Amino acid sequence: MPPPFASRLRCKCRACAPGQSEPDLFTPSGGAAAILGVSEVIGGISSELTRYETLMISSVKIPHCSHASINTILSDDSMYPWFFRTIPTMIVVLDAALNTILSQDWKRIISFTTEPEYTKYDGLIMIDNDYDLRGDPSYEQFIYPGAKDQVVNHNEAFAYSCTMMIANVYGDKKPYNEPSGKILLDALGDRQHGTYQVPSFQNGTGVPLALIFGSNYTTLMPTSFKSAHRHLPSLTFKDYRIYRSFNSITVTNRIFHTGRLLKFLAVAVILTVIPSLIEVPVYPPIPNTINANGDQWVRCRDPFLIAAVVPILLLMFGVFLVFKTRNVMFLWNEAREISLVIYNIFFGLFIVIFQFFNADLYIATFYMTVAGTYFITTLALLSLFLPKF
Repeated sequence: MPPPFASRLRCKCRACAPGQSEPDLFTPSGGAAAILGVSEVIGGISSELTRYETLMISSVKIPHCSHASINTILSDDSMYPWFFRTIPTMIVVLDAALNTILSQDWKRIISFTTEPEYTKYDGLIMIDNDYDLRGDPSYEQFIYPGAKDQVVNHNEAFAYSCTMMIANVYGDKKPYNEPSGKILLDALGDRQHGTYQVPSFQNGTGVPLALIFGSNYTTLMPTSFKSAHRHLPSLTFKDYRIYRSFNSITVTNRIFHTGRLLKFLAVAVILTVIPSLIEVPVYPPIPNTINANGDQWVRCRDPFLIAAVVPILLLMFGVFLVFKTRNVMFLWNEAREISLVIYNIFFGLFIVIFQFFNADLYIATFYMTVAGTYFITTLALLSLFLPKF
């Protein structure tokens, strides 16, 4: 818990200051504390009810913890200075949704406003608080021995966390691990992280998709992964084999053994991987926000191009070999396919170059990237089907 918020609870409540004189009965705070004997309040059935509750409670300067309200209106420190909560707010839920969307590499999201049949909810996802945290020590201790049901289905853990946090804050402690997971509050008293389960509906049944525990995202299904040059070393050295076999006057034996080809390929793979392993931890990608004509774009670019040096050299070497073996294309189908693919990758390099234009030319970069994508896609289709004829 941040020091400003923790000290606010410790120093502004009568229970935090032993030996303090009796409160004045004719003041709101003194009257509530002396007559009612209330030093803190835990509760909140709904967001609207919690809003009215904390208005009254804040007026008498008593800490109020909610375990059910997720409304961001209650984050106003000027209106509700004594309010905090152990349930994540809607903003944290949206962060969890964005993590899910980014991990799945989704480009378009559709929101349904109608109610189709129950069995037609395929492809939808739902993000909900995860109440079953078995394996977490604090949760295991919270489930008392002999309980009929070992799964907490409601907000019991959040309410218990309110009790423990208020009790420990008065003792000048900073507990972070509670039955509802790791709790870290910001200066407004809002929980910064949550614990969520993300099911995907298939044939009307929820299938576990991911778990979000604190700030860690665990995917339970395989996600998509894209790489621009994972096949480039293989293509280049296959073309090198063709070059050595058909276009070299020094080669007397036209048989190029597989073992030798694998050695060349291993060298290329190692040379490609080592720069990436060095660059990512030392120079991580930096996201840049760009505003253009009222639209906001986010571009993630590397500060250095160390990892791109080896693939570019391999590509240039591959283009050179394709040019040297251009006559073999008409004699061997495999050579024709390799040549077309390498040419396609070469033209795709221009799309990468477009990404390094100045930020002021972002709109031009966008349209040139789209045009280049259409061009290399057409060339890719020709590479797939032209050798068949």
